[in-house]
Amino acid sequence: MDLVYLTNKISPTFWGIVVGSLFTIIGVILTNASNIKRLRIQQDHERAMKTHEQDLAMRKEVYLAAMEAIAAGMGAIGTFGDLNISQQQLMESYNSKSPAIAKVSIIGRDETIKAIVEFNQSLIAAFMRLGSMRSKMEILQQRLGGVAEQTEQAKQERDRLATQLKTIEITEQPESRPWQITQKLMEQENLRITELEEVHGQIENELYPLLMTLVEKSVAEIATLDVQSVNVIRLIREELELPFDDAQYLEVIRSSHENLKNSLQVFQDEWRTESDEPGAQADIL
Repeated sequence: MDLVYLTNKISPTFWGIVVGSLFTIIGVILTNASNIKRLRIQQDHERAMKTHEQDLAMRKEVYLAAMEAIAAGMGAIGTFGDLNISQQQLMESYNSKSPAIAKVSIIGRDETIKAIVEFNQSLIAAFMRLGSMRSKMEILQQRLGGVAEQTEQAKQERDRLATQLKTIEITEQPESRPWQITQKLMEQENLRITELEEVHGQIENELYPLLMTLVEKSVAEIATLDVQSVNVIRLIREELELPFDDAQYLEVIRSSHENLKNSLQVFQDEWRTESDEPGAQADIL
């Protein structure tokens, strides 16, 4: 029996079943292949989305730390006029956080890195300008403290001599030799106190205009840096895929600094009006 004979003996119905089964198998194979392809596309998409989210999370963490360091630097500039805080102390916060700015160069786009580096250079330049102005004031502040300490010591000595003088008046004649010596010493202390208070006032008169100039310069430096920071913020938010209206933000900054400038002018005018009152400058310093 040959193959042709056997083939002719198979009924057409059987061949229909075979062909139908074959098409079914081919359909299943094609369907499975399509499902596998879609699954791979979905997995690739999910993997890309996860990678993208991780990248955004990392960028957010680095940029938040960098902006915190920048904010610390801006805060330091705002306190340059407070002579009760040493320059080293007011720079501590920025110095401890500034290394975070360097991390931007690892994950940032070239344009963002350039903007942040330029801003940080402007920030450091502001520190140097204000620090140079403050150095002279710190010397005057130290002199002022020294004169105040000497004045207090002279007043204590004068009070001691006054007590001693009263004791002498009780135990001896008012015009006795010890009384005259004590009286003379007390007069010398009064003269010394007067001289020290005059020196104290002269230093205050020299220090206060410098202080007001430093405050004005600090406000001006912050205003300039705030404007420069708009471009930095815009670029960072672009990388983080966050919306940002730089024109509106810039308008808010300018309005805020204009109000601050006006408030500072009102303060200066009020001080000039009250500057003749005793101790007015000392209270401010």
